[in-house]
Amino acid sequence: MRVDAQRNREQVLAAAQQLFADRGTSVPVDEIARAAGVGVGTVHRHFLTKDDLVDAALIASCEPIFGLLETAAADPDAGHALEQLLLELTEHQSRHRGLAERMRETDDLSPAVVEVKQQIAAGLRAVVARAQATGQVRADVVPTDLRLLFAGLATAATATGQSCSTEERLRFVRILLDGLRTPDPSPLPPLPAPPTAPAPNS
Repeated sequence: MRVDAQRNREQVLAAAQQLFADRGTSVPVDEIARAAGVGVGTVHRHFLTKDDLVDAALIASCEPIFGLLETAAADPDAGHALEQLLLELTEHQSRHRGLAERMRETDDLSPAVVEVKQQIAAGLRAVVARAQATGQVRADVVPTDLRLLFAGLATAATATGQSCSTEERLRFVRILLDGLRTPDPSPLPPLPAPPTAPAPNS
């Protein structure tokens, strides 16, 4: 890729990241092009569809999350690692509205975004499992619970403005943490059995 083309691509991606972070992924392509200082045609030369641009911007916005997961994995105190991870995840997503919106979605995601979400979920499961092994998190929490937990964090992160302050988001995370690590937890209802596969036609 030519130097000027690479520079244009980086400008478009940076502009999209900032606008999606501030306002969500509904920002139109022509506004992204203006912010990047290029034409709409230049945007589409690098990203054929808006979905391609959204995916690239959101995947780039996930890079700091992998750093948070590495920091949590290196923390010798498993309980502290989980606490800091959840607090920082929520704050990161609150600064990246488009990312939080996409993180709570389950349908119509590209394979690339699904893969990134799975990698993040796997990292979160590892942090929780380490805290469970040390007795700092209730043992009956399973991956299904963590999927909903992560969606809840994304929802809390996007409840900004007059509807939810930073302090209220932090209260939510603290309540969630206490639910994970309470020494006398309420018993959880059993999960439904997975659906059985239909019998093959004879």
